Amino acid sequence: MNRKKVIKILTATLCVLLALACGSCTWFFVRYNQIRSNPHSVINSNVDTQINTDTGVELPTITYDGKEYYKNPNMVTLLFLGIDGYQERASKNLGYRSDMIMICAIDTKKYKVTLISIPRDTKANITKMNQNGNITGSYVNKINAAFAGYSGKDLAYLNTVQTVENFINCDEQFDIDLSLYAGVDIDGITDIADAVGGVQVNLDMSLSGIGKKGQTVTLKGQDAIDYVRERHGVGGDLKRAYRQQQFMLALAKKIKQLGARKSILALWDKVDGVVKTNLDTDQMLAFATILEDVNLKGIAHVTIPTTGDSSSGKSYQIHDEEALEKIIIDTFYIKKTE
Repeated sequence: MNRKKVIKILTATLCVLLALACGSCTWFFVRYNQIRSNPHSVINSNVDTQINTDTGVELPTITYDGKEYYKNPNMVTLLFLGIDGYQERASKNLGYRSDMIMICAIDTKKYKVTLISIPRDTKANITKMNQNGNITGSYVNKINAAFAGYSGKDLAYLNTVQTVENFINCDEQFDIDLSLYAGVDIDGITDIADAVGGVQVNLDMSLSGIGKKGQTVTLKGQDAIDYVRERHGVGGDLKRAYRQQQFMLALAKKIKQLGARKSILALWDKVDGVVKTNLDTDQMLAFATILEDVNLKGIAHVTIPTTGDSSSGKSYQIHDEEALEKIIIDTFYIKKTE
């Protein structure tokens, strides 16, 4: 297998937990073991985030709720986006939207993973970028609109990353970096699910055409897309975010069950071009080494709480600011002890 094809396989299969499939390919076994000794340093280039708290080096602190916290130096993040540009939107010239917005936060010391979902209709300040990628202003809209309005996909991803980063940093109260991303075309989910023989989920509510509450079903074909996309009449954004998290976890479990080599062979010709990421090959391998040691059953899932509001004439979800701040503190920060 030549280098170009291996890199394409990695790109096509890595979307957060899909990195699990990359860990044992013979071609990069030596490099894999080198990266495994310190994957954090490969993912994060910012030296300040690589300080080991065991060295006793004093880290900058912030004050929250009257207490001092420092940012966990062992965290790495990956912004996962599900891009929806299906035919109905295309026919109305509505363009693409990032309808699945999920932050994968990993503590590389404790091997703890938290998935943070942001409802697509959350009201937020959207950055405006020129064609050179420079921010020229902002406007208020649904957070998934950050992906729209750019002819170049790279710029659409860049603008979304910047918008989501600004949002979770709560008016610069925090300092969370979201420069790394992986995106998947939601229309391609059916190919991914079919390629691995379907993924099993337990339904927390009845879904027409898929199954009844309490059933364990195998998602394939159109059912897989409907499961992660539908929101009208089936719990809205919050329930959809939960189902998206469940789908990713179920997919990761199936990949582990199949094994790395078999998974890559199954996925290669099905999802090439479906996944887009700015991770380089070493960073992909680093995520794979970390996620190999993660217990999937221990992954935490959090959805930012919101309430509906149509007072402006447009239907928004308004996030609970205090709840968002608490999520960021609990996920990315450590309380300072005297």
